[in-house]
Amino acid sequence: MYARGMTTRQISEQIEEIYPIVYIDAVHFSVRQDSIIRKLAAYAILGIDANGMKDVISLQIGENESSKYWLGVLNELKKQRS
Repeated sequence: MYARGMTTRQISEQIEEIYPIVYIDAVHFSVRQDSIIRKLAAYAILGIDANGMKDVISLQIGENESSKYWLGVLNELKKQRS
């Protein structure tokens, strides 16, 4: 929102109107395993409910970030919640 020109006040007002919110992101890091360095990603799904309470919905370690991997993560989450 900030990148699109909204002020921090406008962003705050917008977020107050649209609870709940789900954040989906991945953090990349290097791991040494058997003298080999590999790139991995920590996939995080965080939520904020209508009362403003934050919750870690999912945290997984996987290979390189891709839309195919995210689709699998979200489908798995959907199965668990239904």
